[in-house]
Amino acid sequence: MPKLVQLYKAEYPDVDICLRDDNAAQLEQLVISNDADFAIAASHSQHPDLEYRQILSDDYGAVLTRHHPLSDMTNLSWQQIAGEPLIHLSKDSAIRQQLTEYIPAFSNPPGLEVSTTAGLAALVEQGLGITLLPALAASTTAFQNLSFVPLNEPAITRRICIITRKSRSSARCGELSATYN
Repeated sequence: MPKLVQLYKAEYPDVDICLRDDNAAQLEQLVISNDADFAIAASHSQHPDLEYRQILSDDYGAVLTRHHPLSDMTNLSWQQIAGEPLIHLSKDSAIRQQLTEYIPAFSNPPGLEVSTTAGLAALVEQGLGITLLPALAASTTAFQNLSFVPLNEPAITRRICIITRKSRSSARCGELSATYN
């Protein structure tokens, strides 16, 4: 059991906890439909019925093979990756939606598209291109054999939030939010 869940259960033993691993859009829908009291996810749609309390920032970077000429850089500009073949997450992902506004800055169109981060990692590892991900997504075991180099000029940040219904904001979620601040 994750340490945060253990701490929460120790404080509130009468509360049932169900952990769901899903994309930001689905997690927002669970909160909207009252199937979840709250979600911890990227701010996705800024739905008017939801409240978003940012708990951390997650900077984007390029994910490349360890043998890629840019893999030893401390950070990269968008200009430096402009000629690279890109592998994207599918259009329904929050990561892809956030990046879409930056894609016109590239001189090349998107290359491959996959629906999972595991698929991204496999394609990058095969040397079929690079991908752009937030640091937390790139820190999973699927990417352990790859390099992550932060992007700047401009830097892009994903906001990770505690998401609640405005009509149902809970003191417990506020306490959870305070844990991260």
